[in-house]
Amino acid sequence: MVAEMTEKTRRVLSVLLAALCFAVFTVLLFLPFPARVTLPEETYVCDFGDGTAVIGYQEGYAALAGIGETGDILLSVGGREGVVAAGDDMRREVHILREGELAELLSFTPRLNRLERAALFHFFGDRLYFDRYDFFAFTGENVKRCELREAREIVMLGGTLSSDALIASKAERLYLSPQSEMRYTTLLGADVEVIARAPYLTEGGAVLRDGVGGRRLVSGLPQAKIVDVSYDYADMSALLPCEQVERLCLPFCGSTPSSAGTEYHGELAYLFVRNGKYDVPETLTSVKITGGEIMHTAFYHCPSLREIDLCGIRAENISDHAFEGLGDLQILHCPRADVILNGEYLTIAAPCGCTVFTKVTN
Repeated sequence: MVAEMTEKTRRVLSVLLAALCFAVFTVLLFLPFPARVTLPEETYVCDFGDGTAVIGYQEGYAALAGIGETGDILLSVGGREGVVAAGDDMRREVHILREGELAELLSFTPRLNRLERAALFHFFGDRLYFDRYDFFAFTGENVKRCELREAREIVMLGGTLSSDALIASKAERLYLSPQSEMRYTTLLGADVEVIARAPYLTEGGAVLRDGVGGRRLVSGLPQAKIVDVSYDYADMSALLPCEQVERLCLPFCGSTPSSAGTEYHGELAYLFVRNGKYDVPETLTSVKITGGEIMHTAFYHCPSLREIDLCGIRAENISDHAFEGLGDLQILHCPRADVILNGEYLTIAAPCGCTVFTKVTN
């Protein structure tokens, strides 16, 4: 009897619950939908120099033209150049992405407005950071480790980037950070603009580094056809990347100005060593050396030289055999008059006290 009552009660409750649900659904069906809440669009004040204007995100993003030195967002709107001033956070994050070390990059946590975040990714998202063995990239939110990929720019934070990696990236610009270990091998076969930070610098077609021992010639720039630079000592093979170089103007021949040191190498070809052999490019036809010593092997393996200028070097520091084997030599400007040359030359006394030798051609 009790079981029957319980079963009847359960059925009644089920019918009532179903009816209630149907009633609620019917009411909700005829109620109006709530109005969509629209958040206000971010706006930004753009200074055009002759006045300001308030612009929205879409207009600002479409007009992105660059990021200024201090982090300001540069816009180009309808042919007018404008600036959206950066906040303190934007200035700090731009500085980190441009000049920060790896630890700063990995702790990168931007708190920016929408346009600032978009500008950062637009101008720094196509950049790789290299530190010894790993590559890193800015994702738009933070900096994370990544695989080598194509990028517009590479920043060398530490270690030595290989030329294979640089070429594979198809990078147009290579940034040298103070802690990087730049060598000529990075630029072999590459076609890239090098932008250096102290103690590195680029000058006269070469990469140099200032240090305790003075200024060091690290590498020539691949696109340089003229290398005209001053330094205190040079790395072996430093100019090997300059495969199309035509003219050199150097402070001395070889590794250092004086043969007094145990590591002295007085050959010009010392700057063009490849796999243990001299590999001076055939395009090199003109050389000016302003100091140091010119030993008897100074121009060994430089058969394409047509013009040599040694004005400024002491005559006693020039070997009379230094020019033997230079069959294509047309002009020699030399403080020493009694040198051995291949072929017949006319001589003229120059106002500086040097003798100018000009080859006689039939």
